[in-house]
Amino acid sequence: MSTVTGKVAVVTGAGSGIGRSLASELARRGARLALSDIDGTGLAETAAQVTSLGAEVHIARLDVSDRTAVESYATTVAEHFGAVHRVYNNAGIGGGGGTVLETDWSAYERTIAISLLGVVHGTKAFLPHLIASGDGHVSTSPASTGSWRSPRSAPTAPPSSGCADSPRRCARRCSRGAIPYGSVSCTPAGSGPTPPSAARHSPCRAADAG
Repeated sequence: MSTVTGKVAVVTGAGSGIGRSLASELARRGARLALSDIDGTGLAETAAQVTSLGAEVHIARLDVSDRTAVESYATTVAEHFGAVHRVYNNAGIGGGGGTVLETDWSAYERTIAISLLGVVHGTKAFLPHLIASGDGHVSTSPASTGSWRSPRSAPTAPPSSGCADSPRRCARRCSRGAIPYGSVSCTPAGSGPTPPSAARHSPCRAADAG
């Protein structure tokens, strides 16, 4: 996993912010990009930016909270490129910026649906394709985890904890033989630099010590 050149990289939430920056950096490093976002306008702007950098790009408007849609998207991406090597579960929302008392239940439900279940959907849907590539990597970025939590961002706390733990559990499954060793590695949020420096993270077995 020393390079992303020529690799197929999936970035959710690519229409702005961290997702756009990540897509641009991956493009500079020669990755082939599958970009998605619920914001079609922002996604088109990102696509234009990475295309100007010479990247091959596939775009799709996607709501990561919709499991069926994510499963269909994973199939489409794999068929389009022939393989998938990197999945960056970046899509996430802030939850409205209220305290526990101030925040309506609907804000919790929507935040969990996108920022936690969206990561689960993306990881599970793409995992067979990552295994098949023999060089797969799953990463969860701060945009989907509420890493900048404060007392006024109550809805992000459950997704943040869940998203940090999910890749570790994925890694442990690798080490216990459920996934061929070395075929997929997993980076929890906050464990190091957001990829494309993912190549510097250890394969899945190393994470079992966490």
